Amino acid sequence: MQNRKLMSEFYRDGGGVAKVYQVVNNLDDRNNFYSITYKDASGTRTGTEDFPYKSLQYVNDVAEDWALQVPVESSKLNKYQLLAECIRSDQLSAEQVQSEMTDPDFKNWYKNKYNV
Repeated sequence: MQNRKLMSEFYRDGGGVAKVYQVVNNLDDRNNFYSITYKDASGTRTGTEDFPYKSLQYVNDVAEDWALQVPVESSKLNKYQLLAECIRSDQLSAEQVQSEMTDPDFKNWYKNKYNV
């Protein structure tokens, strides 16, 4: 059984909304994840994205970028740079770093950027 809890909403100028949900599976905290549902100005669902292993802050940033119409590639590289700075300044635990490295795009970017 899945339950969804609305966490935040981001509105686009001219209409449209991105709603961020926490999805709870079978009351098991380990299988919880965040999801975004996108709707156009008329309220019709235009898409959904699931974000397993990502933090609420990360998912909120994605939804906000959509609302502000930030180009995807620019937004992604900016997030990668900020995350890398947190890793390199020891602001994340080893477990958090390991979780972030499950994203193959970020892992490759990080390895190329820092020659590791």
